[in-house]
Amino acid sequence: MKIKDREKIIIAALRKENLGYSRIATHLGLKKSTVAKHCREVDRLASIILPKEVKYKGKIEGRQHLKIKQYILYNPLDTLQDIILGCDLDCAKSTLSQYLKKYGMESKVARSKIVISDVNKKKRVEFAKLMLGKTDLELESIWFSDETIVKGCPNGEIVLYRCPAGAEWFTPSNASSGKSVMFWGVISKLAYGPLVEVKGINTAATYISTLNDYLLPEIEAAEGLVTFQQDNARIHKTAAVISFLEKNHINTFEWPPQSPDLSPIENIWNAMKMKLKAMKPRPKTYAKMRDAMLEIWAGLTDKLREDLVLTFRDRLKKVLLSKGDLIKF
Repeated sequence: MKIKDREKIIIAALRKENLGYSRIATHLGLKKSTVAKHCREVDRLASIILPKEVKYKGKIEGRQHLKIKQYILYNPLDTLQDIILGCDLDCAKSTLSQYLKKYGMESKVARSKIVISDVNKKKRVEFAKLMLGKTDLELESIWFSDETIVKGCPNGEIVLYRCPAGAEWFTPSNASSGKSVMFWGVISKLAYGPLVEVKGINTAATYISTLNDYLLPEIEAAEGLVTFQQDNARIHKTAAVISFLEKNHINTFEWPPQSPDLSPIENIWNAMKMKLKAMKPRPKTYAKMRDAMLEIWAGLTDKLREDLVLTFRDRLKKVLLSKGDLIKF
């Protein structure tokens, strides 16, 4: 089976994410052997070192190479025609395309990434230093909370299909992404807290109601120190919410901005959404998504939760090593 150029780009992007042949094949609807053969050939070609005297035999040569490289560095989204005009080249778009491919400057799939500002990097480093000064008991007393939205038709999701030769199948392209359900949840080293469906718009009043009805009973029933964590969502920082936390003597701390990578509950959300996606048929109505997520939450293992919460100290150390930049977890 011949692999299309678009599929080659996707394969290269997924390999950078350390996905194996099986998962890549599943994403693209290809055979594992086809993907493996293609990847091995790419690796073989990449290992070949051309003699220095070998030069590109097209119409692009000499100082134009440096000019093109510098142009692309400052204009990465420009088209082939833009590059030809910007670098004053006398060649066809096909010639330029072959040239860019030969020198590793072909078009690639852009990956989304949280870009952390220098100010917030500094805040993340300061937070990591502060928290690393605490004992294991103090870190293990943290209850990590967060909200998440589950969508029936997530934007940008890859949809795989099979059909007879000559036929095609399309996913509807709508402005909306179908039904969605919002949840609030909390986890700690000792237990999973409640998973709460948030109905309507999540306002400060709604959030306070959730904390009052579900968090307070959990804290009252807990034995020992409890430190409540919440991110910097706008409703979390309102005067009403801060007053509620203080009035009920809920111990909390300032969470650094742009830091979802530090919270273990983010990994829990990801695991749950993967389980939801794997369901056959996949729940898409409001009620079915709600019931499925509640069922998945109830079935999560204690080992998953404990292992993730215990990574918090390692996450803090990695923030220091990265000088406040985003970390992988």
